[in-house]
Amino acid sequence: MRPNWNFSLDRLHIGQPQLLLLLLTLIACSVMAQSPDEVTASARVSQDRVNIGDVVELVVQLTYPESVIPLMPGEEIELAPFELRGHEVLPPEKTPEGLLSLEAKYQLTVFETGDLEIPALSIPYSRTGVEGEETVQTPSIAIQVESLISEEQGEADIFDIRPPLDFPGSWLFWVLCVLAAAGAAAVAYYLWKRFRKEPILARTRVSVQARPPDEVALSALEKLRDSSLLDQGKIKEFHVSASEIIRQFFEGQFSIDALEMTTDEITRALETESPDREWNLLCNSFLTRCDLVKFAKMKPIRAACEANLESAFEVVRRARLSRVSQLPPLEDETAADHALPPVGSPESQISTERRES
Repeated sequence: MRPNWNFSLDRLHIGQPQLLLLLLTLIACSVMAQSPDEVTASARVSQDRVNIGDVVELVVQLTYPESVIPLMPGEEIELAPFELRGHEVLPPEKTPEGLLSLEAKYQLTVFETGDLEIPALSIPYSRTGVEGEETVQTPSIAIQVESLISEEQGEADIFDIRPPLDFPGSWLFWVLCVLAAAGAAAVAYYLWKRFRKEPILARTRVSVQARPPDEVALSALEKLRDSSLLDQGKIKEFHVSASEIIRQFFEGQFSIDALEMTTDEITRALETESPDREWNLLCNSFLTRCDLVKFAKMKPIRAACEANLESAFEVVRRARLSRVSQLPPLEDETAADHALPPVGSPESQISTERRES
């Protein structure tokens, strides 16, 4: 005999008020089932499909009771293959459930393509009155990074060289044309040298000692710091100016064509000029960050921009200290005086006769 499971609320004699009370009781029980001391972490990104070099914002949210002291990671965060470009931790806010909610924003960038993944982030925390630390992890997030080069361009074959062009006319005609052009250029140069006027500035030239390159660079960096580029949100212009100041400093200090060289070329040139490895790494790091802003459309926060400017100051100051330390020591004048023969001695007379002869 099969049991009959068909029944209605009328048979249970439950009215609408009793049913509503039952539902509220179930909801309260489910809320109370969650431990008030539980710490939860979640993560989300601004976009899950980006181009190589773009900046992705990772938002980490931590929910915890007031008895918990979280230790949100900062610059020491490791999210390879993604690189940290800046971060910001917002003040905690109280939730309707009586818990605290803390958010941290991380600006990330990546220079690899394909289906990548932001790894899970471990967040340590401690409880008031309890020794030791605990950790909670955020979930990993998948991101698709695309290349700026299309598949058609990447798969394009290398074309053969073009065939040589045929010169129209006789070769003797072109030889005569070249000789005529060379003769005309020689005549024009002779006339220019013969009748050119000497500039007035050349006749009244005054020798003025040029300022050292480090003083010029430090003055330009101070003007850049006092400018309003960051207030106006012109982050790219700010980094372009800082990079040009340092490159001009390299040109004046080491006589290299830094304004026309890439960052790698400048790094190799500086390694031959200075044995200070830490200073060379500082120069390379500063120029690389400027290149990311100029070419990879990276937009660092204001604190990161100011830190890049301080790196430029440090490049010039350390180069100045290195230049001063390499100056030859002054000779001891007293020792030189003692080395001369006394006046009136035979050695002094012989030295005087040699100078007169």
